[in-house]
Parts: sequence; C-alpha cells; structure tokens
Amino acid sequence: MIIKKKSMIVVLISSAVISIVMILTLISYLIYMELKAAEFNRSYHDRLEKILKKP
Repeated sequence: MIIKKKSMIVVLISSAVISIVMILTLISYLIYMELKAAEFNRSYHDRLEKILKKP
C-alpha cells in the first residue's frame, strides 16, 4: 500500500495545522490563567483592605 505524494502533503499540512492550534490554545489558556490569578490577587487585597479599614 503506497501512499500517494499528494495524500502525504495533505496529511502533513493537516497535522501541522492541528499542532499549531493545540499549541496556541495551550498558550492562550496559560495567559488567561495568569491574568485571572492577577485579578484574583488584586480583588483579594482590595477586599482585605476594606475589611481592615472598618472601625
């Protein structure tokens, strides 16, 4: 069973596109988690400051 040259090109291009999409998704997720952590920390410190300021 010989794979045709055209089929091999399609397989390689498809694999490359899928790999790139997966890598970009992972990078986007990591960036999102980092921003979410920073937002959580800021919110936490703001609320803690409010609580400590109460008489």
